[in-house]
Amino acid sequence: MSDQPEQFEGATVVCSLLAKGRIEEAEAAWVDALDTLGTRSLEGNLESQIYRSLHRRVLDKALDFSQLGLADRILSEIPQVVRQNDTHLKACQRRLIALKLANEGRAVVPMPYLQEGWWSEGPFKLPSRRDSKAGQGLLRWFAARVETVSVDKVKLRLAEIPIGGTVEPEVLIATFSLDQVRKWASNHLVPQEGDYWEIGVYREDENDEYRLAVHEHEGFRETDEVPR
Repeated sequence: MSDQPEQFEGATVVCSLLAKGRIEEAEAAWVDALDTLGTRSLEGNLESQIYRSLHRRVLDKALDFSQLGLADRILSEIPQVVRQNDTHLKACQRRLIALKLANEGRAVVPMPYLQEGWWSEGPFKLPSRRDSKAGQGLLRWFAARVETVSVDKVKLRLAEIPIGGTVEPEVLIATFSLDQVRKWASNHLVPQEGDYWEIGVYREDENDEYRLAVHEHEGFRETDEVPR
């Protein structure tokens, strides 16, 4: 039967190989670690302990180095009952989904919000259409990531979301003048590559008004709920 030192040794070997970029060797070492520990035949508390020590540690490292295939495999090897009762593993599941979407060029909201169906949950920073006068006039909004910034222009990767929309929006690339986006922000906006914005289109006095909100840089949180 496996013991704690063997768990840490197997995890250490795999994590070291991942850090060195030796991915095929890391994947082979992962299979060896499972075979050595016999995790497929463990039961009860010892099984859960191994999933939370060995699997969780290697999973974190695989995500850190964007080895999404390995991370996906590790998660699939953990029983659903263990994943459901472990906050960290649930956060890893959300992080994996977010990284997959980002790799597909679909990241127009920050990582903590980037999940399937995010478009029906937002906007996250603009005034709520239920909680303020401005929000009641919200017609549609754009989720955007700043791709490049020049002397007088900013290039955005963005998606337009109609209020009440349930279909995933198309992600496009568009360029705007700095003067224009600063007018939307109503303050001294200093765009930086990698920033995430929300641009809302509001109906006020029978005119369309644009407002821009900037996401603060947020790390991924260990929560199974999308931050509000």
